[in-house]
Amino acid sequence: MSLSKRTRFEVFKRDGFRCTYCGKRPPEVMLEVDHVTPRCEGGTDDPANLTTACAPCNRGKSGVPLGAVAPAVDEMTLLEGMQEALERAAALRHTTALAEAHREAEDDAIAVLCEWIEEAMGPNRYVSERSLRSFLQKLDMDEMRRAIDSAALGVQKKRLGQSDAWRYFCGVCWSKVREKNARAS
Repeated sequence: MSLSKRTRFEVFKRDGFRCTYCGKRPPEVMLEVDHVTPRCEGGTDDPANLTTACAPCNRGKSGVPLGAVAPAVDEMTLLEGMQEALERAAALRHTTALAEAHREAEDDAIAVLCEWIEEAMGPNRYVSERSLRSFLQKLDMDEMRRAIDSAALGVQKKRLGQSDAWRYFCGVCWSKVREKNARAS
């Protein structure tokens, strides 16, 4: 028994006038009503068992149950997923740019600190950029300048050698970090 025109129209309307298998719409394709569970498998003409299919998909599916056919790609879901991926990529690029800018600013600050240390204490082979980077994450430049000046004073008075001056500088910085942490608690 064939479906009424009214039933066909209601199925097309429910499915947004697009093939539920491939997503194509008229006039690109001719739409037909397909039985999800084929009649040959005992499917009925109930609207819950009917779906919109283009002629090529309906012919390709033929009497195969829907579970054996690849699901349709929902164009809107695909576009939303693509948009979300683009937004995540843009956010990642922004975060990467911020991290690079932060790293460059840190590198510039380390270069300034190395100059200050050399001016205050002379060339010092014990200076560790890794330690300076660690201190920069916890102290501001003014606090580090004061630590350099304290260590330089010991060098000027001939009480500290270069390695001792570096250790003294690090000790002053760690003391300042502990003070900050104590105040924050």
